[in-house]
Amino acid sequence: MQITLRPHQQSAYNSWVENGTIGTVKAPTGSGKSIVGLYPIQLNSDSIWIIVHTVALQEQWSEWLKKIDVEHGLLGNGFNDTTKPVTIAIINSKLS
Repeated sequence: MQITLRPHQQSAYNSWVENGTIGTVKAPTGSGKSIVGLYPIQLNSDSIWIIVHTVALQEQWSEWLKKIDVEHGLLGNGFNDTTKPVTIAIINSKLS
């Protein structure tokens, strides 16, 4: 799957790049914030951490990354794999 951004998503991505790849995308539910987040990962998935607050979001991000063929590890929810280029971590997770 190849990600193509809509005009408002491209604008958000461009603003993020112009700000030194620092910032938060603030937009309504359903506007494609996660797609904006996936886009740069598709371009360069070297040493990226995705921090989520629920198991459901960790699973959702994992499925999205699989669709764009990005190798990733999981931290939290019983997982402790931080050896991949991308890690999806659940905030406040306990390592067992």
